[in-house]
Amino acid sequence: MKKICTIFFTLSSCAFAAGGAEVDIIERTFNFAIFAALIYVLLAKPIRNFFTGRTQSIMVVFEKAQERAKEAKSAREEAELRLKQAKEQAKEIVTLANEDAAAAAARTSTKGEEEIKLLHRLKEESKTVMENKMIRAVVTETMGEILSADDFLSDQKAIVENLIKRVA
Repeated sequence: MKKICTIFFTLSSCAFAAGGAEVDIIERTFNFAIFAALIYVLLAKPIRNFFTGRTQSIMVVFEKAQERAKEAKSAREEAELRLKQAKEQAKEIVTLANEDAAAAAARTSTKGEEEIKLLHRLKEESKTVMENKMIRAVVTETMGEILSADDFLSDQKAIVENLIKRVA
């Protein structure tokens, strides 16, 4: 191809070099056609290869971008799934915590009521014990007075009345 171009170039320069000062449009057009053909022959493959390589590099970059977009989308979906699961777990934890709090409150309330009942019972028992002690003390004192008195056997009615006054 280079040989053919060289031959056409030499022929065109020889054929049109003989003219004088006149300029002919046909000769110039023919020279331009030969020049354009030479440029096309010499530069067509490198330009084609350049654009083919550029197209392929753009396709590679585009494919990588699409792949990264797919990865990002799958990562986003995975993150959304984990977020949804975390929200569900949080709801379960809150529910369990509320149930535990209610159960603890019920246990505390029950224990408090039992302690109050125990305190009331202890108070009643203490009251009963104190009353019994007072009764014993009064009875012991009264019996001591009665037994120390000279007229113990003479007046039983007075003794009973005295006992009733002291106990009441």
